[in-house]
Amino acid sequence: MSRAMAITVAVLVTVALGCSNEDDSPTEPAPAPAVATADPAATLAFRQVSAGGSHSCGVTSDDKAYCWGDGGQGELGNGTQYGPEICGDGDYGCSSRPVQVLGGVRFQNVSAGSYFTCGVATDSQAWCWGANFNGELGDGTKTRQVKPAAVKGGHVFRQVSAGDYHTCGLTTDNRIYCWGYNGNGELGDGTRTARLAPKLVAGDHAWRLVSAGSEHTCALTTDNQAYCWGLNAEGQLGDGTTEERRLVPVQVAGGRTFRQLSAGAYHTCAVTVGSQGFCWGMGAQGQLGNGGTARARSPKAVAGGLALERISGGSFFTCAETTGSKTYCWGLNSEGQLGIGTLSGPDTCSLGPCSTHPLAVTGGLSFAQVDAGGRHVCARTVANLAYCWGDSFYGQTGTGAIYSDEQAPREVLGPI
Repeated sequence: MSRAMAITVAVLVTVALGCSNEDDSPTEPAPAPAVATADPAATLAFRQVSAGGSHSCGVTSDDKAYCWGDGGQGELGNGTQYGPEICGDGDYGCSSRPVQVLGGVRFQNVSAGSYFTCGVATDSQAWCWGANFNGELGDGTKTRQVKPAAVKGGHVFRQVSAGDYHTCGLTTDNRIYCWGYNGNGELGDGTRTARLAPKLVAGDHAWRLVSAGSEHTCALTTDNQAYCWGLNAEGQLGDGTTEERRLVPVQVAGGRTFRQLSAGAYHTCAVTVGSQGFCWGMGAQGQLGNGGTARARSPKAVAGGLALERISGGSFFTCAETTGSKTYCWGLNSEGQLGIGTLSGPDTCSLGPCSTHPLAVTGGLSFAQVDAGGRHVCARTVANLAYCWGDSFYGQTGTGAIYSDEQAPREVLGPI
């Protein structure tokens, strides 16, 4: 989410139940039904997609933002908490197809978090909408917004990343500002004080990428060094410890140089400049992809020797695209989030079926960008079509399905 974003499971399991596999090589899935597609004439051309906790968003080739899924906190940005459909407990709305974000703002990129969304406009100003429990919208208030509200401070951003209850943004002059919840130091400003507007991350690093997880944040410097801050109970900061929290950035152990990185719920993954995948943090559901379920306090190689382009950490699972535009996922598969055409997996972890090593996503599609969310994934093909799979209880796959799971990639329908 990927944000990624994460739906937090109430009880975190730190000791897995018998998850092992003798063969750590990437596994091709069993034959599955053909990947379903929508009417091409009705679908949107996306250049970026983002999977949040229980909603998804994307930016089209003409710079418009669309969202789908849960809208109960206004995270769809369509001007209401109520959508064309009623999901969940029936109190609020959702949409199982994309709805356009209101306000007339043209976007470069968007990031879907848990119950809120942020994006960078074509003029490099940041906007956010949805839930604002802890100031995660950065507009100086704790007021929910049902359409985009400007982030305070007038900073010039090139990227934003929405986590569970905090947001971080990277400016064009290589600085990181964060705002929202800060109970574990995830804002990186040396305090545990929530911020209603952007606050500069401590230190004098020059940054080029930032990723907000559940209660931690990680980033890459311009010389490809990885740093993390915030909650560290599962080793998700990768500094070789499980010291409970870090209030300022600490360097990831191992001395590797990374070109891309993603903070999941309680784990982090990254791709080296040599295209090798590494993960660290919580491993109880196989989300580290190293063939086991133990936590890792420092980076451990993803099994199978895949040459990776990008990697994305979700809630208790991970997905990645290879340099050949093929997609693999690993970790928990309780809602079909691994995209292998089934709800089962080769292993059994403490929260359900899982895989401790990479499995090929079924369908043979070539994806140019993949983003793992709470319990679902959205991806963009090389032809700029959006596909999603996994949990669609709130319609967050955009395929017209609610109260269900999509076990293989399905094309996102055209807008309502």
